[in-house]
Amino acid sequence: LSAPLQPQPPPYNNVEHRTDLNGIDRLIVRRGQQFSIRLYLRSGSYQPGVSALDCVAETGPQPSEQYGTKAAFGLTADVNTSCWSAAITSPPGDTLALSICSAPDAPIGRYSLSLGQSARIEFILLFNPWCPGDAVYMDNERSLEEYVLSQDGIIFRGTYKYPIPLPWNFGQFESGILDICLRTLDMNPKYLRNPGKDCSGRRNPIYVTRVLSAMINCNDDKGVLLGKWTDGYEGGISPMFWRGSVEILRNWDTQACQPVRYGQCWVFAAVACTVSRALGIPCRVITNFASAHDTNNNLVIERYINENGDLVQSREMIWNYHCWVESWMTRPDLKSGFNGWQASDPTPQEKSDGVYCCGPVPVKAIKEGELLLKYDAPFVFAEVNADVNTVMQKKDGSTSRVNTTTFVGQKISTKSVGSDVREDITNLYKYPEGRPRCRPLDVWKLRFNNLCFQAPTKSARFSRRPTTGTSCSSSSKTRASTSPSRWEQTRGRAAISTCSPWSPTTRTARRSAAWCLGLARCRTAATWEATADSKTCSMWSWRLVEVGGASDDPNFLVHLLSNNQHLVCVHLERKVPLRLNYSKYGGQLTDDSLIRLAALLFDYSTREPVLAVRNIVLTDPEIKVRVCTKAKRQQTSLKRLHERFLKCRLCSADPG
Repeated sequence: LSAPLQPQPPPYNNVEHRTDLNGIDRLIVRRGQQFSIRLYLRSGSYQPGVSALDCVAETGPQPSEQYGTKAAFGLTADVNTSCWSAAITSPPGDTLALSICSAPDAPIGRYSLSLGQSARIEFILLFNPWCPGDAVYMDNERSLEEYVLSQDGIIFRGTYKYPIPLPWNFGQFESGILDICLRTLDMNPKYLRNPGKDCSGRRNPIYVTRVLSAMINCNDDKGVLLGKWTDGYEGGISPMFWRGSVEILRNWDTQACQPVRYGQCWVFAAVACTVSRALGIPCRVITNFASAHDTNNNLVIERYINENGDLVQSREMIWNYHCWVESWMTRPDLKSGFNGWQASDPTPQEKSDGVYCCGPVPVKAIKEGELLLKYDAPFVFAEVNADVNTVMQKKDGSTSRVNTTTFVGQKISTKSVGSDVREDITNLYKYPEGRPRCRPLDVWKLRFNNLCFQAPTKSARFSRRPTTGTSCSSSSKTRASTSPSRWEQTRGRAAISTCSPWSPTTRTARRSAAWCLGLARCRTAATWEATADSKTCSMWSWRLVEVGGASDDPNFLVHLLSNNQHLVCVHLERKVPLRLNYSKYGGQLTDDSLIRLAALLFDYSTREPVLAVRNIVLTDPEIKVRVCTKAKRQQTSLKRLHERFLKCRLCSADPG
């Protein structure tokens, strides 16, 4: 062999492997799929059947055949797509055309391929969702176009009543992004401790996804993003201003892997989606509205308020929305039936195995209540299924249970394939609530606490599947008979109605009436069974509060307005108008543009407090830009505004 090995031609290979959007100046291929190279020879230097050509493929700083990061193979008559192999595809002469195939389970990353003594080529190997032998194989071309190749997406924010689409530029094929994504793997602590073992683990999308879940945040490592959920983004950029992952990843790369300031859940999820798609793992961003944050795995969110309705500090909370990602892969480490979408969460909420990461866990395991399956199933299950207990702490030291209409896991959403329409995938995470027939949460808690002491090989199942002929009755909690989806939000009004208790089989519940309070008008009030008792209530506290970070954390709440009212309700609905002028809330709004409205009622006859909370989204006006004439550079446009704005910027992002 007289000349260096060269891929011939590079564009052909990259196009065949669907990596040409990364560029055509270097070889980027997907595992389990053939690629072509051409050797330039001295005349007569290679004799078929006589000359030997040894091939060696290596990845990582410590290549080892034992770890699978080094593969030695020779020429065969035909290419074997199940392992590393090579075959001659044209008669030898001045050039030797070879077809080479990597194993479908080879570790991804940067490779060096040696042929003989002097020929060497560098290339990058990625996951291959088009290869049936690959663990990320997806048999749907339209889905692959969306979840691997598409650089544009939509992330949903707001509230479950008003999901707001946020366009996002994932930009996984932008210049330099693939190298930055590979660098995130090289900066993870497992690689720094044992690079040989870590590179070997990169054959497994489960391992890679879990590493990315930890590396997108910087809580334990030199991760990409620093999270911040309170006002004041000095020294960084507000999470609201990001419109794409490219700038974030490039900033992290250029500032020596120091975290980019700042991110919140949708930013963490979007960057994780970019890196996953760049590496070849089908991935999508998920939004869960009314998302619970359970800190002790008891599947219940415990919230505390004082007698004025103010939230008392607690680590457990309910976010008006929370985002994570789903990645497509097989799960050979689990029992059968759990391949497909796997949920993982790069937002640092709770530690898993001592690290701030979460998942991947099969979405089907969440729906079926299989809480002992890897990884972090109880936490994700609680995000979409936890019950909410609200307790009032009184001045005299006593406490009382507060009835609420808060349910978590609403309108779980993602962008639909091939369009910007929101796709509701709640049915993938949970069975239809059917609340009067659901399994009591007290049973779940008891079973889960008992199973914590059992061997991990035993199966635990917690199901929200409706059970025919049974009613959910609990002496510790009484709920309204109508789900929140029956309420249509109307700003500035409260509807108060008496209704029958949610659990008619309980004798004490039949004697007392549960109060149904909604900051809305009820479209189905006639369906409620009125009680015979008159009710005298006092509107204990009207509160309009701004929430920065969109959670129940009282540190995020700013008091804007209170209004106490005395109400008498007998078989009727009372509407109380409330006006909040811009002068009251304009100076308090943060980038979230959210106002939280809370109402606390006290029933003097039963001594039961009732709390209702609604988030109001102040939507931004849509800006449409049309280029009507030939584009010109450095043109000045003047628009006078009635308010003075500081630290503002107008940005536009799009791949290309």
